Amino acid sequence: MDIAKIMIAGVIAAAVYSLIKQLRPELAPLVTFASIAVIGICISSRLYEITETAGNMTVAAGIQGGNVAILIKCAAICIITRLGADICNDNSCTAIGDMIELSGKIGAVVVAMPMITSAADFALGLIG
Repeated sequence: MDIAKIMIAGVIAAAVYSLIKQLRPELAPLVTFASIAVIGICISSRLYEITETAGNMTVAAGIQGGNVAILIKCAAICIITRLGADICNDNSCTAIGDMIELSGKIGAVVVAMPMITSAADFALGLIG
């Protein structure tokens, strides 16, 4: 992944977005979605490397794979939520963006519940 290429694509996309927003404002969100898709495709090849490395590290450290999967799911929820909220906020839909952020926070807590429960059980075991 070449960060310079992604940066250039982002700057070009922002310029096209600004131009389209002035000429045809109803098409501006489509430019945003297309830009995110192109950049997402560029970085998606690296996601496998990240998950593979995290898996290897957990095996080496003796950490349960389920906990790492939960953390990766929470990170994915945070990233996707942030992208959705930013798109809404950029298009003057801040209330929708705020609700997307709230739903992402709730979703991350729901996904992390097994870890929270096991941590609470562990703490109770130490106390009792």
